[in-house]
Amino acid sequence: MTKKKIDRLKASSNKNPSQQLIEMVIDNYQSGKFKVAEKLANSLSLNFPHHPFGWKALGAILQQTNKIKESLVPMQKSVELSPHDAEAHCNLGVTLHDLAKLGEAKESFMKALEFNPSFAEAYNNLGNTLLKMGKLDDAKANYKTAIALKPDYAEAHNNLGNVLKELGDLSVAKVSYSEAISLKPDFADAHHELSITLREQGEIEKAFSASIKALSLKQNFIEAYVNLSQ
Repeated sequence: MTKKKIDRLKASSNKNPSQQLIEMVIDNYQSGKFKVAEKLANSLSLNFPHHPFGWKALGAILQQTNKIKESLVPMQKSVELSPHDAEAHCNLGVTLHDLAKLGEAKESFMKALEFNPSFAEAYNNLGNTLLKMGKLDDAKANYKTAIALKPDYAEAHNNLGNVLKELGDLSVAKVSYSEAISLKPDFADAHHELSITLREQGEIEKAFSASIKALSLKQNFIEAYVNLSQ
């Protein structure tokens, strides 16, 4: 999954939060000051309960800090108050996916795409949900659509590699992982998945090098340690 987005929404009356407050939440969120951002967003949702921004921001911040269960209500409230906001539906879908509510997550991503058919992140996230549901060909199609819309989308290339690996198409999976790494050289998960694919193809030395690279990029990467020890 990708970092949840928080759009800037214009304040137009005293019933809405000021643009300054909105910018403060966004700036703290984008700079990784999540505790401050959460406190501000929570205050906005309480003081302006009929304005969607506070709820959307609070949900995204809670999701980003792995407070998955707590993020559900503000995500739902955001969609309720802003039913045509594609990003709000996509963010809700991410929470539902993480809570293993896969059918509902799929509906949320489909709703996001209804309002924004060019939403690459929604296609990628829908692919993740379909992959988890065992619908490999459908997941593959959605990853490919995400890449067609956003060719430099490293996460989608990596995810396409994952589903291709599941389908047994190792050579093409290797190409997808390599493309993800080319676009995002510090992508530890892509290096790890490439290592697994190389090992399955019998390219042991290259697999070893890919595992070492993954471990250099991500501390306590248990899966990479396990792969390296095999």
